[in-house]
Amino acid sequence: MTTKILVRRNDYHDSMVLMQINHQIIGMPGIIRSAILMATENNKPLLKDYGFFDKNISDAQANDLVICLEATGDKTLDEAVSLIEEFLRETWKRQRRGRRFASLESACESFQGSNLAVISVPGQFAGREARKALERNLNVFLFSDNVSLEEEIELKRLAIKKNLLMMGPDCGTAIINGVGLGFANSVQDGPIGIVGASGSGIQEICTILERFGNLGISHAIGIGGRDVSETVQGMGAVQGLELLDQDKETKCIIFLSKPPGQNVSLKILEKVEKLNKPVVICFLGKTLNDYPGRANKNICIVESIEQAALKATEVMGSRMNLEIIRSSEELEFLAHAEAKKLTRDQQFIRAIFSGGSLCYESMMLFSRCVNRLYSNISMPGFKRLENRFISMENTFLDMGDDEWTRGRVHPMIDPTLIAERIRFEGKDPTVRVILFDVALGYGTHPDPASILVPAIMDAKQESETNNRYLVVVAHVCGTEGDPQDTLKQEEQLTRAGALVLQTNLQATKLALSILRAQPK
Repeated sequence: MTTKILVRRNDYHDSMVLMQINHQIIGMPGIIRSAILMATENNKPLLKDYGFFDKNISDAQANDLVICLEATGDKTLDEAVSLIEEFLRETWKRQRRGRRFASLESACESFQGSNLAVISVPGQFAGREARKALERNLNVFLFSDNVSLEEEIELKRLAIKKNLLMMGPDCGTAIINGVGLGFANSVQDGPIGIVGASGSGIQEICTILERFGNLGISHAIGIGGRDVSETVQGMGAVQGLELLDQDKETKCIIFLSKPPGQNVSLKILEKVEKLNKPVVICFLGKTLNDYPGRANKNICIVESIEQAALKATEVMGSRMNLEIIRSSEELEFLAHAEAKKLTRDQQFIRAIFSGGSLCYESMMLFSRCVNRLYSNISMPGFKRLENRFISMENTFLDMGDDEWTRGRVHPMIDPTLIAERIRFEGKDPTVRVILFDVALGYGTHPDPASILVPAIMDAKQESETNNRYLVVVAHVCGTEGDPQDTLKQEEQLTRAGALVLQTNLQATKLALSILRAQPK
């Protein structure tokens, strides 16, 4: 095996372009590993962790392009470099032919009558661009993360003053008048309105309603995860609830977030009590017992994303396809069948998520009955990982968190990091089960199974070579209308040896049952 590391000075490229090039290269015969990234301070540790590092990378600047390759021979390396150079030249030509604007102002002049701006730029510039859009009376979908709390508060105050929507920052998903923004699934129009401080949670609700309840969405308003903090005080949450209450097409509202700050919880509940429509509230992990006296005929409080979708289906009188719900007995039977193939040294789970709220939902379930838990995100019962690159006992990773996405694309766009982590965890002889999610829809990778399936097969083969058996559990968040073909994605994962469940909660319950079952 031979390696090659190249640094192209002052050669900035969009992360999406680099992802596409990387996928082309990794598919070449003889290429073992490939990493094509900008030399940001966040990417340099990633390259070092992958085993690609030298003085040129250490000295590289953030706008320098780093090309790292490992192959079976020098000829393959040379061919790969030539192909990368060709891809970069073609990309440059396409960008010159495309319609590009130097500023928000010039774009607005060309698209007069527009009323919404989608902003996805580095965090240090995102607040400035969002403010410009609001001042031009544009609603804003702010996909960018790493925006300061102070800027978020200022932007939301300005939006409320001007009666505009300020979705985000770090807003992953929204559906407005049938148009998906960010990561959004293909769903029909319908009577359910959603306000969510959770991109992946909104997606999960939408897909459950679409696939198993035959219910569509009027609007799904993302507000960004920090909106429900005591600092931001739920400004976007309250505004979103008011707008859906006024919307004639919305017949039932779902509110979804991780547990808000105490004052924000009360603020949201007080607002919901004044609405004229039935509302299903999901503060993940919280139940009616946490808010005594708050439920009435128009308000229902549930603790999971799956339950929120099921309850909204019930409220609307639609019939849920109960194939989605596997009984506890069925999950236990499957878990014990898998456990018989395991050794007693295999004790732990490694959960690898691209969706933050899906990770949190799984952590919620495990925190109630499993000890020695670690994560890179906070939850009572979990210890903080000292090093996100090194798992400890039972580890849950949200790889869509800011620390992973700073300087690189989100794992929903490029699941390569998820795949590499599956391979990495599969080498640990103490691992019993790997749990992960796959997000489909617009904005996500066109064929995530093509990246994940080889990783699953490698991890299972590694275990088999060392006289072990590895359980892999997955959930695909998608609909039949999504461009990736949900059923095909599920089938590919199943053929690779993964156990594929219909919801994140079901996948988590199975993984938990496998972890607690007695091996042979």
